[in-house]
Amino acid sequence: MTEGQPATPRMTNRLRSRAHALLIVVCVTGIMTLYYKRFLEAGQGTDFPHFYCAAKIVAAGLGHQLYDIPLQWEFQRRYTGRVGNFFIHPPFETLIYLPFASLPIQAAYLAWTLFTLVVLAVAAWLFHSRLSLPISPGLTLVLLLSFVPVSLNFLQGQDTVLLLLVFVLTCVALGEGKNFEAGCLLALGLFKFQFALPAVVIFFVSRKDGSKKKFAAGFALVAAVLALISLGISGWSSLTSYPRLLLGFGNVPFNGFHAEAMATVRGLCLTLFPAGSVLGRVAFLGTSLLVLAVATDGWRRLRPTAAGLAVSNAVLAAVLLSYQASPHDLTLVVPPLSLTFTYLWRTPGLPSLWRRVSLFVLAVLFLPPLHVYAVRVHQYVLLTFPIGAMFVLNYFEIDRARRGRSAYPEFVS
Repeated sequence: MTEGQPATPRMTNRLRSRAHALLIVVCVTGIMTLYYKRFLEAGQGTDFPHFYCAAKIVAAGLGHQLYDIPLQWEFQRRYTGRVGNFFIHPPFETLIYLPFASLPIQAAYLAWTLFTLVVLAVAAWLFHSRLSLPISPGLTLVLLLSFVPVSLNFLQGQDTVLLLLVFVLTCVALGEGKNFEAGCLLALGLFKFQFALPAVVIFFVSRKDGSKKKFAAGFALVAAVLALISLGISGWSSLTSYPRLLLGFGNVPFNGFHAEAMATVRGLCLTLFPAGSVLGRVAFLGTSLLVLAVATDGWRRLRPTAAGLAVSNAVLAAVLLSYQASPHDLTLVVPPLSLTFTYLWRTPGLPSLWRRVSLFVLAVLFLPPLHVYAVRVHQYVLLTFPIGAMFVLNYFEIDRARRGRSAYPEFVS
């Protein structure tokens, strides 16, 4: 462009795109820098060291002692200078952390954070492409990073973002009618089986007879492979040592279990009722069965136009039914938030009261105030209420859509 020559629309758009991309890079870089700085200041209170040391144990050829708590603490003292939470995930997950375990702890955390960022960016691109969001994939990524549970996942060096991508890919495969592939993908989420197993039940029940067999076959195949990998890492002794660790989880120091921190049905029941009470157990079992029934019935009542809400409820049910959860695990609420918001945005003729209440619940769930307050007062179980409200509202709309009409570009068909 010569001096004094006006910029063409194409050049103006190009400059805007570059400025937009630069702004996204600056935002993401700033957020990642804050996470790393926070880890350097508070590494003693994060979860990454016990994943890191579990991989160190396997790398040292001691996989058969992976669930020996004194050994885990010995490795933590040796390589991180602290003793804290311990590794309670299946053995096969240590393979994900092995490349990072070859680095010093601080460099390993930085590398893990960058890897997790790439995983989240892939999820953001999938949301953008599948839902035709009116914002760029980069801005979608920034919004995801601003969601408090996602931030907690990065600050803790946790693995829930990987499970988020597994859930998203599973839903995409189901939407494309690839039931065998969907089962395979969902089985990859067994490193957090407390979320994957409820989702398996819901998706399996929702399939037609032929699709059920393919979905179950895919899940069983990958689950069997992961079981064999785990046996190769930890040996046959893990078949007893791992369940024994899980059953005695509440009696081990630094176990990180706090009922009031779980935004689940179990967390709510343990908080509202005395420990071990019959009423609490009945409430937990009855509410869990009700959530499962509502989630599966939503698929039976489904019209294709509201399939996104059925997916949303399947994921919400997996969260609510989880036996163990932490605040960062609410990263899994991202797909329901995206799907429900897009339904509100794209669907005309919705009842005004339902729309207002749903928008309010979405705002409460996504915006930081309730999350920050719940973390500060150590009552993250409070998030169970807006999650439950979103679940119920979605079900009512699924039923209404069955009897009426709506238009919505599908996440799944």
